[in-house]
Amino acid sequence: IADVTVPGLANGTTFGHAPYGPLQPSDANRILGYRHRAISVSDGSLVEPGPWSELGIVSETAVVEDLVDAETHLRKTVSGDGSNWFNVQRETSPSYSPDPAPADPRSGSHDDAPADAGDAIPVFAAGTPISFRYEVWLDAASTGVVKFDNGTTGVVTDDNGTVGETADDFQPVYVSGDDGDAVLEPGETWLYEASQIRTAVAGEVYANYSAIPGGDVHRPTNPGGPSEGTTTPREDPAGYVVPLCSTTAVNPADGTNYVSPDGGTIDDTVSCTNLPVGEESTVSGELQAKQPDGSVIATGITASSTFTPSTWPSSSTVVTFSVPSSVAPGLYVVFETITSTETGETVAVHHDPEDEAQSFVVRSPITVTTQTCAPVVTAPKGAKTGLTCDRITVYGDPGDVVTGTSTAYPWSNGVRQCGTPGATAPWTVTIDATGVGFVETAMVAVPVGPDWEWIESASTADGETAADVAAPSARHSTTERSTVIDRGARAGGPGFTAGVYRWRLRTHPLPSRPRADDARSRGRPRERKR
Repeated sequence: IADVTVPGLANGTTFGHAPYGPLQPSDANRILGYRHRAISVSDGSLVEPGPWSELGIVSETAVVEDLVDAETHLRKTVSGDGSNWFNVQRETSPSYSPDPAPADPRSGSHDDAPADAGDAIPVFAAGTPISFRYEVWLDAASTGVVKFDNGTTGVVTDDNGTVGETADDFQPVYVSGDDGDAVLEPGETWLYEASQIRTAVAGEVYANYSAIPGGDVHRPTNPGGPSEGTTTPREDPAGYVVPLCSTTAVNPADGTNYVSPDGGTIDDTVSCTNLPVGEESTVSGELQAKQPDGSVIATGITASSTFTPSTWPSSSTVVTFSVPSSVAPGLYVVFETITSTETGETVAVHHDPEDEAQSFVVRSPITVTTQTCAPVVTAPKGAKTGLTCDRITVYGDPGDVVTGTSTAYPWSNGVRQCGTPGATAPWTVTIDATGVGFVETAMVAVPVGPDWEWIESASTADGETAADVAAPSARHSTTERSTVIDRGARAGGPGFTAGVYRWRLRTHPLPSRPRADDARSRGRPRERKR
């Protein structure tokens, strides 16, 4: 008996011939019969050898069947709440309201194929917990079943957002879908989930790919038999974006971050990345009063702006706040919240009490008080001028550098002569931690004769000015007149009026030398006319 293999049998019936022999002398006069059986068929359709053929049949036929075939599919979806899952394909764009992925993965896009109309990259706020799901199933045209090397374990691999870097890849955990035989069969959908939950980071643009390998195709009636083919490996993407916004608060009148005690305007420029193009966003802000311990208290002063980004990834808008004069002096910070106008969901916040760019100062009223260096200025006989100075006390915000000029104005007939100012003295003072600064000017010369009054004008680094009497300022500066009274006057005595600091500079003749025969030379003082 000879074993015969006839390769390349086509579908249908093919005759195979098995030679018998060689004949031996002992075979003489024997009646020969033929019998043979098919030991195996290449498609594995015969697991056990078939029965012996009947004697006397010259030939026997075998039928070769078609190989079974199968293909798998993969869909990856992403969620920010564990309930709504979104399908993201390669060419999709960010959107506040993508359509949820169909519950049956067969009904939507998958395998990195073109996106469905409602597919889009979801927009999540920073801090959102992000979950991923993976679904594997057989194509509807499959005639076979599929087995993977480790059953349901390790079927899906996720690149963890690093294409080409395998060190951080992970394998999602099998959840459900198999009937227990670890064979992917028609009607089954194997569900996998990422074991780790990501946390959305402001400014993040995250995209990752998942993949499944080719599996072995088997005949449904014999899943343990020889493989009849291999499925095509699949991959599918997912991802999300997270907006990032920053703000810059300035006084549009001068470009500084100071507001007058009389009130003013703050323009807060809100600059964002990763807001969906063509979809309306709303920025809502509120001013917060910063406290000494670093905490903040809401002021109730709010403003908002609605805008539609036209470019990716950057966009901006301006939110204008009106700061009333009733706002107390101090440090303020702008808190901004960005929402989708359509859904109302918050997509970004910028609430940083330590951000100097979104902070501004409402100035304390700068108060300037003054008095002359001495209540009496006495010039030598015949002198036309005498020396005096101005002593200035300034109340304001700690750290303010206040520069000013003191000008001496003459008085005549009870009226300040503003058109004929006298000597000037410049000065600079830094407000200390208690909110007070003190400075004394250099000595300046003023003419003898009229009463004189110091008037101060001043300004701070932000360009706002303290007032003089002729031009009252929004800085609420005040002045007090300084008075020098005649020699011999004393505080509380004749010629001194508390709180009125106008002074007159006069010359006083010195007494003549006493004569020897003058009775007053014997110890009595000579009366001097004033």
